[in-house]
Amino acid sequence: MDFSTFFLNVEWFREDFFKEKFSKKSIVTQVRVDESKVMTVKLHSEKVESEDQLIWTVTPIKTIDAKEDLPTRFSSTHVGTWEFDVIKSLLELDDVAKSIHGLRFKDQLTLEEAKQMYSFGNSKKQIFDSFSACLVQGKAFDSEFEILDAKGNHRWIRYTGKALRQADGLITKIYGTVQDITDVHEKSRIFESVSEFLPGFVIRYTSQNEGEEKVSFYGNKVPKYFSLYSDTVYDAHVFWSQMKDEDADMLKEKLQADTSDKATFFAEINLATHCNLRVFQTWWTLRSTKKRKVWEAVFLDFTDQMRARKQLLRSDERFQKLVSSMDDLIFTLDPEFRHTGIFGKSLEKTGLTEEFFLGKTAADIFGPDAASVHQIPNQKAFKGENVQYEWSVGSGHEQRWFLTRLVPMTEEDGSIFGIVGIATDITAKKKLEVEMSLANARYELVNKATNEAIYDWDLENDALFWGGSFDRILGHNDHEGHIFSIKDWESWVYPDDLPRISASLEKFLNDPSKS
Repeated sequence: MDFSTFFLNVEWFREDFFKEKFSKKSIVTQVRVDESKVMTVKLHSEKVESEDQLIWTVTPIKTIDAKEDLPTRFSSTHVGTWEFDVIKSLLELDDVAKSIHGLRFKDQLTLEEAKQMYSFGNSKKQIFDSFSACLVQGKAFDSEFEILDAKGNHRWIRYTGKALRQADGLITKIYGTVQDITDVHEKSRIFESVSEFLPGFVIRYTSQNEGEEKVSFYGNKVPKYFSLYSDTVYDAHVFWSQMKDEDADMLKEKLQADTSDKATFFAEINLATHCNLRVFQTWWTLRSTKKRKVWEAVFLDFTDQMRARKQLLRSDERFQKLVSSMDDLIFTLDPEFRHTGIFGKSLEKTGLTEEFFLGKTAADIFGPDAASVHQIPNQKAFKGENVQYEWSVGSGHEQRWFLTRLVPMTEEDGSIFGIVGIATDITAKKKLEVEMSLANARYELVNKATNEAIYDWDLENDALFWGGSFDRILGHNDHEGHIFSIKDWESWVYPDDLPRISASLEKFLNDPSKS
């Protein structure tokens, strides 16, 4: 038989196929049956010991359509399908998958283009490892990758892959699904930005229907607690291994329970860290329930507070009471200055809920007339400034004052996608300032109504502080509060009176009871 006309991959066959390393090996290839048909076959080699020869057996293989295993209506759920023909080295995408990759329906994604798309960040190594394990070992995968699509947009893609084996066990195709999960990652960036302001960190926990669990940590304080990197995906055992058994059992039960899309709960967790055992108060929010659960949680290090308030923080109920008593609120705004999140149970003090703020601007909440005090700082923050301003609500005895700090949230390229703010109740401080202002005013009236100059002598630092009547009575032009020394005082006293006054002063210092 003439192998040079029989096999399609002729050159490779001639140069490499007869090498001794191929003894007792099997491969799958295609042969021409006639001018218009090809057949998939398995070739198996066996070395003849008595002669320097290889004997090859050729076995026809029935082709199985990989798409028989896939759902037929993925397009209605925004999930595409893909297929890689190992023999032809051909990658095929359906119309939904093409759209996800930024391709036109008539376009086809080549392997070289795919390599370029999946060379962003850590995606290149991740997809290579997943694809290789599926191709060589038949190991299915379900992973997330960040790509740069054909239109130059950054996207987060969820890929599933499964190997198709023939009757003899050989893998001839790999196929699976592709889903755009960019929105999930976009929403999670809020937690990543807020984490920089928290005494702790943020995590994202993902569980698949198949039982696979992954966890990511976010925040610049992650290395303070663990030998881990921020913004990196780990197997969930890394998380569970840091936890007490009873805490892990309690948390797993909560995470795996049937919940609604907006489920949230609080939990007290003990974690083993670089700084010994630390106590964290955690706030968990469920982001997705379709085929997998994505939980995001804020971890606040309350170890020091727990030592002083151990009885108060033993349960979720007591923790919520503590949070509701805090004056600080953390909130986030989108480019249209609408509230996209507000964190902290102190809302309950005002009788308001999170839903009252979400999706609304300052004008929607406080009215057009009162909105300018917020709009102008928001505009400055969205231009890249760190802004701090005071504002109030109510009037008279019901008036409350707040200090708000705004910080822009930025992309890797420096562009701003939102604002994170912290609002602190400073009503007590404002009332104190008013009281001090009134006291100073009364003090000034007393000064003007008498012929006495009030002073304060700091003996330790040899400093004299004079009140407001000082210049009027003694004729000095130094402003109120100016610091003098005892030498200045001696120079003002008439020389004949100085010995007598000095003696009286020394007597008083030795026995303050005698004025």
